[in-house]
Amino acid sequence: MKVAPEQSMNQAKFHLARFVQLVDGNPVQAEITYKDLLQANPADVTVRMELVKLYLSQKRYEEAVDQTLLALKDLPAPQQQQVASEVINVLVSAGKQDAADRIQSYNGKKQN
Repeated sequence: MKVAPEQSMNQAKFHLARFVQLVDGNPVQAEITYKDLLQANPADVTVRMELVKLYLSQKRYEEAVDQTLLALKDLPAPQQQQVASEVINVLVSAGKQDAADRIQSYNGKKQN
């Protein structure tokens, strides 16, 4: 894989995963690439949130919640509420109140 000079290999893989997911319609390969990237850098919230979006789009709500909780611990406090709210709204709209409550409960503990 040829990488643009201003881009790291991980950034190139991230963009490739998004392309594979969005354009090529291959969520399985995108998930594999996101997980590989997270294995190399577990604190990469951008990659983790792309994985959350993928799981939500596939109605894999529990996995989305697990990844959201991992992302929240690596986010600065001001962004935690915004990310939590966005995911909670999707879960509530999908009728997954228990899953939404898990995020709300975790986020409430972080705020205290």
